[in-house]
Amino acid sequence: MADSPTSGLAATITLKFTDAESLAESLATYSGQHGTGGLCIQVIKYYEIGDQLLVNLDFGEQPLPIRGVVAWRKPGYIGVRFQPATADENKTFSYIRKLLGESRNGSVGSAPPVADVTKPFAE
Repeated sequence: MADSPTSGLAATITLKFTDAESLAESLATYSGQHGTGGLCIQVIKYYEIGDQLLVNLDFGEQPLPIRGVVAWRKPGYIGVRFQPATADENKTFSYIRKLLGESRNGSVGSAPPVADVTKPFAE
């Protein structure tokens, strides 16, 4: 099982969005100090700093997978730094950067990483 693409992962998290625009809005608002490289996620489970995760971004089309690592944690929240490990994950990361660039050119503001209780949520 050591050859499995998911070996070494602490969890797989799926974040659901209504459409690409809501995904872009969340990325712009909850990317915190990571910029395009991460996302603040509200969680129930406990994760250690350094835990590797697979994050599936689901917004109506086929979910976009990307690996990440827990960079920081606060009660109920984790900061995930994206670390693409495959060609598909690199495509996802490029798409995220494109979405974030487009949303920052619009009217979406920036918020601190733990300012709101309506962050992307995963169990």
